[in-house]
Amino acid sequence: MAKATRRCDKGGGTLNRRGKGAHAHFLFRITVDGKEYSHNTRTNNLDEAKIEKDRFLRTLRPILPNALKPLHETVTVAELVDDYIKWQKDNRTEDDRDSTEDRERRLNAMLKTPTFSGRLAISITTADLQNYRDSRTIQGRAAATINYELASLRAAFNHGKNEQTPKKVIDVPHFPIVEPNNTRTGFLERDEYKRLLDCLCDSLKPFLVLAYNGGTRSGELKKLKWTQVNRRLGVIELEAKNTKTGDGRYLPIYNDMGEWLDKQFAIRNAECPDCEYVLFWHKADAKMGKAGTKLDTFPASWDRAIGQAGFETDGKDKLIPHDLRRSACRNLARVLPQAMIMKIMGHKTDSMFRRYNIVCLKDIVEAGKKLDAALADEKASQMAA
Repeated sequence: MAKATRRCDKGGGTLNRRGKGAHAHFLFRITVDGKEYSHNTRTNNLDEAKIEKDRFLRTLRPILPNALKPLHETVTVAELVDDYIKWQKDNRTEDDRDSTEDRERRLNAMLKTPTFSGRLAISITTADLQNYRDSRTIQGRAAATINYELASLRAAFNHGKNEQTPKKVIDVPHFPIVEPNNTRTGFLERDEYKRLLDCLCDSLKPFLVLAYNGGTRSGELKKLKWTQVNRRLGVIELEAKNTKTGDGRYLPIYNDMGEWLDKQFAIRNAECPDCEYVLFWHKADAKMGKAGTKLDTFPASWDRAIGQAGFETDGKDKLIPHDLRRSACRNLARVLPQAMIMKIMGHKTDSMFRRYNIVCLKDIVEAGKKLDAALADEKASQMAA
């Protein structure tokens, strides 16, 4: 194989291809003030060699500041992801472990795709990101899933821009996050709620009560600890570090929430007094989860209960735990003003509130009756006059 030389930017050294066959590689050389520095890039791919050359030059930054490009021009997408994941792990709580590991798994999978493999961060454009979205859509991935992947990568870019000195990112490209057309309409009426409560195993009953009345996200509920429950004031405090939005908020304890919290606390004292979580597996359900451990995933138990209660167990009409949050929003809207409901549920925008505040057929029928009654009263008043 003939030796190939690739001259870098002026003053930036050269890349020389050395060796043959499987042993072929590019060797990088740069001479500054009469002293030569060399580095084996260990690759026969020119683009990869350029990236490795930039990485090597960054190690020389203290002694060759004038020979280097600005840092943000040499950072790879993989390096941004590594920095971000390390920061996530250093700052996570025990309760954040699963979400951090899931985010790391997804980001590492993205780095293996043609869109991001070996790419410099500065080279990523919105067109690249849209191509990634299009390819994932062709693969059958849901819009919400692709949104989550792109949002995780965007967080890595923002971390490189806002949390690194010197900055590893100057301009964050626009990420094509779309509004998923997956607004659900499922919710529970009061009689359906009681029917499902009867069918659930003992460990899941308190989950249903708190989710249906408080409108709390499942992930937030599972992290709830006894120190956050104030029975004297009648509130539950959701800590900022455990909420989806990153904002703390309070939930009122009302209806049958207090009764079930007291039951749960009594069971905890009797079965697992060291358990700090409000929701945990009971001894009676030891086959489904280790007694005294935090309630985590329970798809089989949930599916069995909703089937026994007469609900759909598959397809788009399947009752899912998040439908309980939607039900709570609709129930609260019958009594409380919108601003208060948004504080309780953690909605930041009116549009999100409107997505959850679903009006059912029964509400429409009742509204029609109220209108009829009001118009009848009006006609009676006019005739009397």
